[in-house]
Amino acid sequence: MSIKTEKGEQFCFVNDEGTVIYTTEENLRMWKFITSLAREMTGEELNPEVVLDAAHISIRECFPNASIHGCRFHLHQNFIKHIHANSHLRLAFSKTDSEEGKWLHAFLGLSLLHPDSVCDGFLTLMEFKDTTWPSAFTEFADYVTDTYSSDCARYPPELWAAPPGSGPRTTNAAESFHRHFNDQFRGAHPNIHHLTESLLDIQAGTYIKINYIDRKVAARCDPQVKERQERAKVMYGQFMNGEREMYSYLKSMGFMFKKK
Repeated sequence: MSIKTEKGEQFCFVNDEGTVIYTTEENLRMWKFITSLAREMTGEELNPEVVLDAAHISIRECFPNASIHGCRFHLHQNFIKHIHANSHLRLAFSKTDSEEGKWLHAFLGLSLLHPDSVCDGFLTLMEFKDTTWPSAFTEFADYVTDTYSSDCARYPPELWAAPPGSGPRTTNAAESFHRHFNDQFRGAHPNIHHLTESLLDIQAGTYIKINYIDRKVAARCDPQVKERQERAKVMYGQFMNGEREMYSYLKSMGFMFKKK
């Protein structure tokens, strides 16, 4: 299935596996415009050190020195989507007290490892896989290997794996902005005055946030999110010190970040 813009240009396509892939041409045009705009307004080159994005090819071409981080939330969503696509896996995943359910949840914990440790983590998971389980469990492990954990994977571990507390790993903030921005309008072509008013409100809010940052005022953080992050750091420290085994760590992280 292909998706085109109103001008008939190829915007993105969905392959047979259901993966949405954005064309390099469209993304390059967007990033080149952003870099030229930054140069015009600030007189400086836009050269980010870290980019949290899914358009890896265009990002590499526009910002060759940037470190690309995938979205952990969407990685987990993709794992869970493949689990729910099979009745055996879906049933096992829902039974969180079963060995099969714990094993499936542990896959989510792979994203909370250092990229160099992902291979060891995957091998540990395979050691705990019971040979009497249905073939669907082996097929799911093969999918993870081919897509995420092998040397020739489409999305290697350095794109999506990182220890807890290593910086933002989701694009939820950008998606939240887009959702709230779209909610301001009733149609695809709003009145120019309404659009301008909404943009001015966003600009005012942005200035307030910048002033808070300049005054070094700590941003408010959800207490539950902060508490979860701190617990994850402690568990990772225990894992690195040898106080917690790999499988125990992966299961704990998988359950902790399943819906986060």
